[in-house]
Amino acid sequence: MLDNIKTSFSISDLQELSGISVHNIRMWERRYNLLDPSRTHSNIRRYSNEHLKKLLNISFLLKSGYKISELATFNDQQFNIAVNSVLALDNDYQLAINDFKMAMLNFDSRLFEATYHRLRDTMSFYDLFLKVMVPFLEHIGSLWQTNSITVAHEHYVSNILRQKIFYQIEHLPRSGPGQKERYILFLPLNELHELGLLFIHYTLLMLGKDSIYLGPNVDIESLEGLPQSEQHIYVSYMTMGSPDEDLSGYFREFRKSLMKAEDKFWLTGARVQKLPKGPGSKNISIFKSIYDLLVFIKT
Repeated sequence: MLDNIKTSFSISDLQELSGISVHNIRMWERRYNLLDPSRTHSNIRRYSNEHLKKLLNISFLLKSGYKISELATFNDQQFNIAVNSVLALDNDYQLAINDFKMAMLNFDSRLFEATYHRLRDTMSFYDLFLKVMVPFLEHIGSLWQTNSITVAHEHYVSNILRQKIFYQIEHLPRSGPGQKERYILFLPLNELHELGLLFIHYTLLMLGKDSIYLGPNVDIESLEGLPQSEQHIYVSYMTMGSPDEDLSGYFREFRKSLMKAEDKFWLTGARVQKLPKGPGSKNISIFKSIYDLLVFIKT
């Protein structure tokens, strides 16, 4: 794993990680000598961890009203003072997300845990995950697609967060018997990104619901063996692949094989968001995001 630690970044990596465009980075280098990168033999810019940290701080402070001409003159101590003064004024979580990024890139468990516990001192686990981790995970997805991080980075973060969620679930009281609704949470075959679904499971249990978490790679046939209840609400998260006719066929088979008249099927995730047509059934609902689904569950 240590071989995957990134100590050198391209200018495109900086753009993906900080949200600051390549154009602005180059302009600030010319105008303010902002980062002063090293160069390869072919004259390609290469940036260090310290360059990335500085740019993340700049990105954070620009959103808080600072001007780049002012920030370009700051030393490390001045950056720390400015960041702490902004944090004292509001609950902007971007700095925490930036710290999680640095912890991920360097496989730095100490920084990850320190940032996590700093947040937990001021907010519930539910709010922490929804307000900080969900945006962080969405950004990880885009970083992975642009090759700014490796699969090892994504797995590192996912495994830490999975442990956090399971710890919280373990300490929740369990609902009593006799509930008419039973929630069945699963990922279909070839779907592996389970953190969002696992957090929905945590939320359902927190609300006292009867929730069963089956995890990834569950086919329709396997779901036929579930014990009967008055109503099943199936919940799934689809991100892998592109929408095509196979999804419509999947929905038809799902309804035919599993769903009673009163049953429901709730879905979210990038794949179902791009469906050219709806699922074709009033019993199947698609939500724009995990946040929208959770709001619906809690109302």
